[in-house]
Amino acid sequence: SKLKKYAEERGFKFSKDKPEVEAVLETMSWVTKQWKHDGMNEPPKDFTALDILRSVHTKKTQYRCVEYGLVLTELLQSYGFVTRSLAIRTRDVAYGSFGRGHVTMEVWLNEMNKWVFLDPQFGAYITKPGQKAPLSFYETAQEMKAGQWHALEFHFVNPLEKPKEDMVEYKNFLVQYFGHMTVSSGKGSPRISLRLEAKDTPITFQGMSSNDVIFT
Repeated sequence: SKLKKYAEERGFKFSKDKPEVEAVLETMSWVTKQWKHDGMNEPPKDFTALDILRSVHTKKTQYRCVEYGLVLTELLQSYGFVTRSLAIRTRDVAYGSFGRGHVTMEVWLNEMNKWVFLDPQFGAYITKPGQKAPLSFYETAQEMKAGQWHALEFHFVNPLEKPKEDMVEYKNFLVQYFGHMTVSSGKGSPRISLRLEAKDTPITFQGMSSNDVIFT
C-alpha cells in the first residue's frame, strides 16, 4: 500500500520474522516517535494515516491522541493485522469538561488468540505481573474491578525522560478512563460501547452530540 511504502521510505521496517507481539510493539514505537502530542489540533475529516504522516513530515504538524491511534491502526492494517479504534471515556463523559475521552487502539494477535491494548500517544501497554502477553482494555478493567490495578505492570516502548514520575503520571491519567469503552472497526462503521465503571448510558459527549453509538 502507499502507506506501507511511505513509512518504509522514512525508516520504518516491519519485523516480519519476529513474534507478532514484538513486531506490533516496534510498529507502535515508530508511530509514537513521529510527532509531539497536540490535543487541540484536529485534521480534516477525510485525512487518512498517510495524510497525517505527510503533514507531520513536511509541515511539522502535531496532532491529538486520535491521530496516533489512526496512524497505528492503519499502518498495522497495511501489514495484514485486524485492528480497531478504541475510545475510552470517563464516568462523567456526558456533560464533563474537555478531556473526558481518550483515543487508543487494539490489535488482534493470532499467536496469542486475543486483543491487546496499545496506547500509541504514550507508547504504552499493560501486562499482568510476570506475563508477556499485553492485556486488552477490557481485561485491564476486569483486573481493576478485582482490586489488582496497582499490581499491573505498565510498559513503554520508548525510553521515558523521567521513568518513575512519567510512569505514575500515565497511570494517574489512564485510571480516569474506565467509565466506558467504545470500539470501531473503521471510519463510517458503527461504534459499539460497553459500560465499565459507569452506571448510565450517555447520549452526549462533553455536552455535544454523540448519536452514532450502540450500547451493549
